[in-house]
Amino acid sequence: MGHNKLISILLVSILLLFSGCTKETEKKRENQTNNQPKVSLDSTNFKSTIASTANRDKLPFAETGGINLGVYNQNGEIEKDFNFNIEENQSFKKFISLGNLIKTERVYKMFLLVDYKQSEFKVDDRELAKDFTFKVGAGESIEIPIEIPPLPKGLHDITFVIAKFPDKKTLDEEFRKQTDSSNLLFVRLSTVVGGDETVNNQVKFNSYGEKKTEDILDGVYIAKENNYKRWLIQDVIKENDLNFYTKVGNNSDTRKQYALIQFFDWEQMKFIDNKDVLFYDLKPNTVYSIKSKIPIKKEKGVYDLTSILIHNPFQKVTIYNQQVDTAIRVGVNVEDK
Repeated sequence: MGHNKLISILLVSILLLFSGCTKETEKKRENQTNNQPKVSLDSTNFKSTIASTANRDKLPFAETGGINLGVYNQNGEIEKDFNFNIEENQSFKKFISLGNLIKTERVYKMFLLVDYKQSEFKVDDRELAKDFTFKVGAGESIEIPIEIPPLPKGLHDITFVIAKFPDKKTLDEEFRKQTDSSNLLFVRLSTVVGGDETVNNQVKFNSYGEKKTEDILDGVYIAKENNYKRWLIQDVIKENDLNFYTKVGNNSDTRKQYALIQFFDWEQMKFIDNKDVLFYDLKPNTVYSIKSKIPIKKEKGVYDLTSILIHNPFQKVTIYNQQVDTAIRVGVNVEDK
């Protein structure tokens, strides 16, 4: 047998072996995804209702990816302001409208941040809960009656986070790429309780992370290593730690302030020193890199990891300062020991 022919046979054998290993890995991951329990949906039959918001208002919050968001009062009138004055010991009640203006039904998960910390809220007359998972039909809208329990006197930041596709437990890289900057929706408001605009939290900025002067990033980015390589999926063994880096940057020509929050399986996770939110005050062309570590306590399955960056923390919210950024949604594949 000639030397060149032998080399060709060896190369083909290696390629076939590599292809087989790749297919086996893909099959293993596909089985892992298929074996996970399906997302449990909450009922959307509400006692408190308003007239359908479909096609009757131009909703002021967002129109992205065929989705409309808006806030309505108890009389079914659209709220055009983003800051609300409420009395002490008074709960905050509104309707959040979501128009699913696409050709397919979709599942969403909604949860609440009060002053940048995940908090319980009520839907309709139900018990307090940390989230609400619901399905909306193609081309339909839903009006969700929400209630936030009374808050202490002072100024408070209220952010409802709505995740698209919480039921998609997949490691498909194309899906993961599509979540970059668009995997979450936000309804952000503020409340002044008891006529007092005092901020109740003592905020310390720039306490954590490595600072660099560079104009690479504007917003938030998560990566496996301390670089800008796109991170889509990650295997991790149960009971081990998931280590990664979160970057916060400002490459605009003005100073910016942010609140940084991270979620694993749609639960707020802690960063460093038991802190579940970090605050940054960045000059132009500044980046902070924060080394993050999450202990993995979940059962075998696929889970979502992402971070959000809330602009202008502890201010009265207006249409001009309500921005919230999101990082890509990383698929974390938890395996048994």
